[in-house]
Amino acid sequence: MPRAVNKHISRKDAKFAKKIFLAAFASLRAMLFLAPPATAEVNRVVIIKVDGLPEGLVERYATETADAGREGQSRLPWIQQVFGRNGTWMENFYVRGISLSAPSWSLLDTGRHLEIRGNAEWDRYTLRVEDYLNFFPFYLGNAANRRADMPGVDLLDEYGVPLLIDRFHAPERFQSFQLLQRGVRWKTLESSLRGKFTSRPLKELFDEWQTGFSMSSSVNEQTERELLKDLKNPRIRYLDYFTGDFDHVAHLAADRVAQRHVIESIDALVGRVWAGIATSPLAGTTALVLVSDHGMNTAEGVYSQGYNLIDWFNSAAGGAHHVLTNRHPLTEFKLKGLDPLVSEVITPSTEATYLAGESAHYPTAVMDLDGNERASISLRNSSLNAVQILLDQLMHKRLAGHVRNAAINGLFEILDRERPAWRRNLDELKGDRAYSDYVATMNRLLALDPADFDPGKFKTEELIPRKSLGEPNTIRDLQHYVTGLGLAGLVVAP
Repeated sequence: MPRAVNKHISRKDAKFAKKIFLAAFASLRAMLFLAPPATAEVNRVVIIKVDGLPEGLVERYATETADAGREGQSRLPWIQQVFGRNGTWMENFYVRGISLSAPSWSLLDTGRHLEIRGNAEWDRYTLRVEDYLNFFPFYLGNAANRRADMPGVDLLDEYGVPLLIDRFHAPERFQSFQLLQRGVRWKTLESSLRGKFTSRPLKELFDEWQTGFSMSSSVNEQTERELLKDLKNPRIRYLDYFTGDFDHVAHLAADRVAQRHVIESIDALVGRVWAGIATSPLAGTTALVLVSDHGMNTAEGVYSQGYNLIDWFNSAAGGAHHVLTNRHPLTEFKLKGLDPLVSEVITPSTEATYLAGESAHYPTAVMDLDGNERASISLRNSSLNAVQILLDQLMHKRLAGHVRNAAINGLFEILDRERPAWRRNLDELKGDRAYSDYVATMNRLLALDPADFDPGKFKTEELIPRKSLGEPNTIRDLQHYVTGLGLAGLVVAP
């Protein structure tokens, strides 16, 4: 997707040396554990990637003693043994960016400044979306030979930003399922499905069918089996294992027991991987890394995502916006939300004034639904809002003569002020077919002449581009943001 808005892209190619994975981890608020060898040459890297796991919670459980039967032993014996006693424990690193999975993993996997700035990103001019977390369209595209890699990888490739895995040749690496994924492990999926359905009693399958099949666990189990097998192959120099189990549980439940059980299962995974490394041909030169991309709320009684930003932006106090998100809000999830191919959902405002009934054509706020209170939010250009409000009044209202003249003067004052910057960006976009409708509509708007302006000659969609946020707002725009008419309507100042 063309990055028409974000032009501050660094195109400098950097050497992707051995130290890059350490540099990457040193840039993000996350936990990073390095297991020995500490001084020996590293010929193999094994990375366990845990989504959404706060380092403070791991430290807390690692220092707690286990329940009856394991008195005196840490709740996380493998993490404590491998990393706490015999490895390196690093914590409290920060990233300049929103703490969400896609941007955080992009920084960890590249060691470079962010090119991915949200879990979903929209092109401001056309509202085309790249949903970095939705892997279903990617799998379908890959199966049809239309897409080789996940969207986030495509974007990084476009700007010449290599992943850590790119340092290794294809036969030297094992990559699990994750957000920044090259290709699809179709054999892994096939094997996990075969194991799920063909090796179990019919009654057990029937019972699970009634409650819903859990496919993620079978895929994880198959991925682990393949990773442990590849550890025995000295040609494999890079291996990773991604798990989103903690992130999923923490989004649903803040209770201590549920979260602790998931962390204990991760600890057991560390133990199995460490045992596999210990018996592998490269045991003496393998570095084991456990890392998380971001933390999240884990306080009991405190709800994460408890504030509904969509409702606020829909309200008059929030601007009466029609809000575009990349999937259905939970309040409207029902069966509609089960469609994994949905990437555009508009929640209309019942309090909208000049855009009443126009939600499908003119959303004015765009929000990445994942994270909610940490969501990235984009608002339509404030001047474009003001232009549409004035045009709406001139086209559809019977204004008194002096009010009409003032409205026309106000319209062209805005256009004259914005014309140089808007023209400059339109010139940059005009050669790209993806922006042809936007460019044509904006050119008609900027070509208006007050000398012969007749609002009755036009329809709104001929002058105001549909499904577009227009140019980015300045800080001043946001401080004086226009959302609609005042209660008294258009009033001519003295």
